[in-house]
Amino acid sequence: MSDAGSAGRSSGWFPTFRRLLRWRIWRVWRIVAYGLLALLLLGGLLNLVGNLYYGHRVKAEIRALKAAGHPVTPADITPPPVSEAENAAPLYKAAAQIVKPHQEGASGTGPNATYPFGYRDREWNDPKVLACLAQLVKEDRAALDLVRQASAKPGYRSETDYSDPAIAEFPQFNEAAALAYFLASAAVVESHEGNQAEALERLRLGFVLGQRLSTEAFLVSELVVSAIDGILIRAGEHVLARGPIPDAQARALAEELGRLDYYEFSARAWDNERAAGIDFFARARRNRLRGLVTERPPDPREQLLWWAYAYPLRPVLYADEVRFFGLMQSHRQQASLPPLKRAPGPPPQSDMHRDSWRHPVTDLLVPSMTGASRKIDLTQTRRALMRVAIGLTLYRQSQGRYPPSLEALRRTGWIVPKDVFTDADFIYRSKGDGYVLYSVGFDRKDDGGRQVSWLVQPEELPRTSTPRTYTDDGDIMWGQ
Repeated sequence: MSDAGSAGRSSGWFPTFRRLLRWRIWRVWRIVAYGLLALLLLGGLLNLVGNLYYGHRVKAEIRALKAAGHPVTPADITPPPVSEAENAAPLYKAAAQIVKPHQEGASGTGPNATYPFGYRDREWNDPKVLACLAQLVKEDRAALDLVRQASAKPGYRSETDYSDPAIAEFPQFNEAAALAYFLASAAVVESHEGNQAEALERLRLGFVLGQRLSTEAFLVSELVVSAIDGILIRAGEHVLARGPIPDAQARALAEELGRLDYYEFSARAWDNERAAGIDFFARARRNRLRGLVTERPPDPREQLLWWAYAYPLRPVLYADEVRFFGLMQSHRQQASLPPLKRAPGPPPQSDMHRDSWRHPVTDLLVPSMTGASRKIDLTQTRRALMRVAIGLTLYRQSQGRYPPSLEALRRTGWIVPKDVFTDADFIYRSKGDGYVLYSVGFDRKDDGGRQVSWLVQPEELPRTSTPRTYTDDGDIMWGQ
């Protein structure tokens, strides 16, 4: 009897327990489902708010830039078309193809490893080096004729396609560097052969080339033009030290040196880089970055990540673009103003690889340009020093001595630029048959004519992987 009752109670309780268990599981899953739905709704709401807030800020920033006349689209940064009859670019390209086989030997590894300029420019007084240099320049004389023709053309427009700035190529910059080495070498040859007029003219042609490149203003073009200036100025130091220079060619060279303002050039370069970045962000929001981020085959994980940024994480892209605008404006202000007008403090940095998921595009687009303003200051200063040096040379030729001061040179009508670091005249002292001329440099104090250490040329440094360190200590000298 008891056994039967126990069996009855067990059979009665067991279905009740199963029903209770099913009810509890269903209730837990219902709570989980409601929780997930609430999180989804909250995430969607936050996504919508983020899109509206940061999207509004981005659009307002773009409207403000456009209203101020700054470029914001690829069409805005595309140079105007130039007719074939007026375009100097094809002539420069043809000239570069002539000199390039010789220029490839400059590193000491090509078929013409004895090509002396750039890597052996301290040996210009060596008769063997000069003989080699003269022979190579003679072989490339057709290039010189093309460069002369190009300099007479009123316009310049390269073949670069600006419709897609992310993948734009600039082969003209390598071609221009080869031409700069050639023109500087050709100037040295003429100087040693006693034809200073032609030497100065070849230097002027090189600076005209740099000015033409500046019309397509990007950070890379700024660096290339600065490098071209360095090549030509080193040759100019050598030419001016060789002896008398003719008045007409000297004045034409000085006028060309004053034609390019690096601070205005830098402002245009940063404006164009910002416009290219705006286009890049727009492509990212449409998930159109395949093949643009890296040159290697696309990684499926990267494609998935960019898809996420384009859609569910779009507020992150908008917030990143807001940050991008701030960094670009800070860089622009830093690099487009002379030292005395810049905001105090260190230059802005993009914090590469730090919290990169929060600003994926900015870390791709904004370089760490802590040395950009230094490069601009240096190149602008060396151009100005060369203009003053030409004036000093002409003064001595007409007066039989160097002027007692730069103010005395200015009274002759010669334009004497100021030192960008002090907005005062450069340091100048006549010294026997010569003179000392320099800028106080980055520390803004007179170090007695001691050359700033980081201006040593790369070929004079040990070939190690140790990066060059920058210091404010020292002066920027002319002729050393």
